[in-house]
Amino acid sequence: MKPESTDIALRAYIPPNKTRKESPDIFCEERPVIVFDTETTEDEYQYLRFGSCGIWISGHLHRFVLFYNPTLPERDIEALREYAASQNADGIGIEVMSAHDFIDRIFYPWVIDTQALCVGFNLAFDLSRLAIRHGYGRGTRRN
Repeated sequence: MKPESTDIALRAYIPPNKTRKESPDIFCEERPVIVFDTETTEDEYQYLRFGSCGIWISGHLHRFVLFYNPTLPERDIEALREYAASQNADGIGIEVMSAHDFIDRIFYPWVIDTQALCVGFNLAFDLSRLAIRHGYGRGTRRN
């Protein structure tokens, strides 16, 4: 019997070069870390449906938030609230809020004011889902 050929995908790990100087700021345990992900519609527009965000300080979960697009149907928002009420993330209750509130009350204060490290698995895409305002450029950036 001849073995059958199968395609596989591998993830490789390469040990870091020990001679490279590492910045101590990057590895400071006291720097807060905000980790978030978004879920989108399955159509070509990929509008935000909801997202989740955890804030870690010194390696411990400080806050966990579910946020949603305000245009989400009320039954879906209620499902998020029910899920949050039934869960307990490391002894921390899960908050539920609109994307607008999340950006103004959580994301901007932590990432900009506190300079928390922002982590995401597809960060450019997820950040683009958080866009809630736009305007025309002024000065030299005008069309």
